[in-house]
Amino acid sequence: MVSRATLAKDAEGQRAAREGVRHRVFVLHGLLGSQENWVPAGKKLVERHPDLELVLVDLRNHGKSFHSPDAGFPHMVDDLLRLREHLLASSDSSQIAHTSVVGHSLGGKAAMFFAMRHPELVSRVAVVDIAPKRYDVEYFRLLFDRMLGLNFAHVQKREDAERHLLAFAEEYAEHLKGAAAVEDELASAQKTLNNLDMIPAQRLAQDVGSKAFRAFVLKNMERSTGGGDNGHAWHWRSNVRGLSEAIDELGGFALPPSTVCTLPATLPALFLRGGASPYVRDADAELIRGLFPNAETVTVPNAGHLVHVSHPGETVATLGEFLAR
Repeated sequence: MVSRATLAKDAEGQRAAREGVRHRVFVLHGLLGSQENWVPAGKKLVERHPDLELVLVDLRNHGKSFHSPDAGFPHMVDDLLRLREHLLASSDSSQIAHTSVVGHSLGGKAAMFFAMRHPELVSRVAVVDIAPKRYDVEYFRLLFDRMLGLNFAHVQKREDAERHLLAFAEEYAEHLKGAAAVEDELASAQKTLNNLDMIPAQRLAQDVGSKAFRAFVLKNMERSTGGGDNGHAWHWRSNVRGLSEAIDELGGFALPPSTVCTLPATLPALFLRGGASPYVRDADAELIRGLFPNAETVTVPNAGHLVHVSHPGETVATLGEFLAR
């Protein structure tokens, strides 16, 4: 079963459960993320809304959850269904009145698929900075290749891995020196870090220059116990190779038609996007409404793709108001 952590305001939450009004919310992270990404915003959310019980989930192949070659969305949906049934069978879950799903990026797609496959189980669905469409995955191929190219025999401390990531920017700079259109490429590279229209290598070269980005990627590393594999001190906690092999499917948006139900037109849906992120564009509104007729879109000004990390206050306020209706 997938790993999870539960956040609830104990005294008020227990009272609310006894009165039958507790609202359980499954919260799903993005690609290469983990449940830890949602802890700061999650704590604020349950403080403001004590009837909420947040279940922060590590998707398969991420965080503390198991590794599997079956990395696609149908399997994530099944994982969430099994977790839901397991929690409902526990003695303290008999008074759960509502169940909702919140997901960021990859987790947002998984949340949508769960609602599409089991609409009768979902009270509300909130999707953070992702649209129901296919995205180009070349950027992630490059990132995974860089991660898989890290030789852990030479990694004694986290800074060694950080230098390996940074070297990508140096290698790309060397590539530019030999390019025929150096000035044009450099000018293009001044675009925003999150610009999906950039050449993927340019975008990754800029991203690895960000300490926050490197810290995010390296949260997927952990110390080996008992000498680890081949005696290495560190290893990837997430299933980097498995995710790399599945990236085409994860970048898309498709489930076998036989597994998808028609969503009720009245199902409340929230799409929360970053104003400085290109992941959800104005043109995506038609796609969103085609699947979720009752969807509303809220934009957080100046926020990038990690909306809940960079702007937790706005995220908590928006999600709290939506879930409390």
